[in-house]
Amino acid sequence: TYGVGEVLRDAVVKGATKIVICCGGSCSNDGGIGVGAALGFRFQDENGNEVEPVGGNLHRIRIFREPIDPDKRELLNLIRRLKIVAAVDTDATFVGNHGATFTFAKQKGARPEDLPVLEEGMCNILSLWRSSDLFPDNHLYNSKGAGAAGGLSAGLIAFCHARIESGFDMICGHVHLREAISEADLVLTGEGAADATSGKVPYEIAKLCHQFGVHCAVITGQIPDRRQLDILLEGGASAGVFSIVPGPIDVDHAIEHAKELLEQSTENVIRAFMAGYNKNSQLRPQLSD
Repeated sequence: TYGVGEVLRDAVVKGATKIVICCGGSCSNDGGIGVGAALGFRFQDENGNEVEPVGGNLHRIRIFREPIDPDKRELLNLIRRLKIVAAVDTDATFVGNHGATFTFAKQKGARPEDLPVLEEGMCNILSLWRSSDLFPDNHLYNSKGAGAAGGLSAGLIAFCHARIESGFDMICGHVHLREAISEADLVLTGEGAADATSGKVPYEIAKLCHQFGVHCAVITGQIPDRRQLDILLEGGASAGVFSIVPGPIDVDHAIEHAKELLEQSTENVIRAFMAGYNKNSQLRPQLSD
């Protein structure tokens, strides 16, 4: 996450006073120490040797060193006085069975044998944060959402005194999504591989639809397992969860033809909804057009 720290540093130098960092869809598992390194922190092993700030080295770190350079210290203090928000799309914690490593690392290319090493490193960083006076608010480091983007959100709390917010709630407010859903007859949402993870857009939209008594259909490339599917259906996807894949085709073909597969599936969902909907609904003339 070193590059995130560079962008953050540049934004502050250019006068930013509020910064929202969207934490998700990363290929990192470094607990955000890359950000710390970009802001001037140094990391050392038990012999005082410098440790490169990457996920595979976290278990070797024994000491955090704050920036020595006066300019970097001044910049760090400025960053900590600003409003830094880590917007997250998951409730994954920093460590544990529902933590960053065991929830997401395999998606990012980690092999099964890598997971214990990565988790050991994350636990080590968490312990160092909690035992050091350099890092306040240490009760937040393993809170829900702290595992977003390989623990980047927790690193932002530690190094930048950021706070975690739901990315979905933030965007929802900006686009007035609640108001739009409350006036709808049917809501369509979806993603590549649907699941019922808190914070993920389709699940959160389904829950909003449930609150307003509005039908919701989830259109996806891959339908989740039965447990996740039941959570989605009971959580608000009242109109069903549908795959765009029409039959036994390989992933490459599905990706190449995603546009037409999505159009075909969406049309079928709408037609089925219209067939069972009240003929007096205002929805019917709109769809006929």
